Amino acid sequence: MNRFVCLCLVLALVCLLCSCSQVSVSENAAVSLTFVYNDISIFQELTGDEAAQMISIFQGKTFDPFTMSVPSCGYTKDVSIKIGSQVFAVACDTCNCVLHCATGRYITVSGEEISYIHALFEKYGGMFPCV
Repeated sequence: MNRFVCLCLVLALVCLLCSCSQVSVSENAAVSLTFVYNDISIFQELTGDEAAQMISIFQGKTFDPFTMSVPSCGYTKDVSIKIGSQVFAVACDTCNCVLHCATGRYITVSGEEISYIHALFEKYGGMFPCV
C-alpha cells in the first residue's frame, strides 16, 4: 500500500513538472531589450512590429527537457528580452538557447530566430558574442 501511494505521488509530481512545458506570453505585452556589457548600457522598448516578432518567437516554445544538459553559453539578465513580466536571457556567445529566468529552464530557438534576436540587439548598439 505504501509503495502504491509513493508511486502515485511520484507520478503526480512528474505530471506537474511536465504540464508547464511551454512558454506563454501575452500577445499585447510590452517588449523591451536590455544590453549591459562593458561600457554599453542599452534599455530599449521595442516597436510594434519588433515586439510582435519577439512575441511570436517565444509564444508556445517548449522548454528543453530536464534531462538535457545545461548549456555553458553564459547567461545574464544584463543581456535579455523582457516580454510583459517574463525575462529571457540570451546566450552571450552565439548559442541558440535562451534562459527563461523565472523558471531557470532553457528554450532552444531556431538559427533564423537567434539571428533575428542578435540583429535586433545590434540595431540598438549591442553585439554578439559579449563574453
